[in-house]
Amino acid sequence: MVSLIFVILTNDCTPSVDSIEIEIMQALNELGEARVEENVQKVLTHYTDPFSQIEEGNTEFFPLDEYSLLLEGLFSSIDYLFNIFNNETITILDSNNAIVECDEHYKIEEGESIEESIEREKITLVKVEGEIINKIMRKGLIS
Repeated sequence: MVSLIFVILTNDCTPSVDSIEIEIMQALNELGEARVEENVQKVLTHYTDPFSQIEEGNTEFFPLDEYSLLLEGLFSSIDYLFNIFNNETITILDSNNAIVECDEHYKIEEGESIEESIEREKITLVKVEGEIINKIMRKGLIS
């Protein structure tokens, strides 16, 4: 005799704030890892097409094909030794949109020179087809 036992777990279909925050930080960590790996295609999966970057009051819009060329040039001249995001404050707007203020801490090597920096950033994230990606990145909020 074969018995089948069904276990039904009821849970709110809305993800918890903690799980959304974990998912956001995983996405940012994956972006940092892709930069260290110098994997252009993997980096591009973390951005909308196009995305915008705001730095010192100037807004630049980057289509992904243009950003791809920029990354290839960047990766040919520097090596990311590490690239991490931490000290985050996450504002969840709804299940598909969030704003993250965080420190981007990176260390790069260019020839004989090594530079380490921490920049405060504000990143607008959207969820597209189940993936969290950057829509707008504001760099250098705090010097």
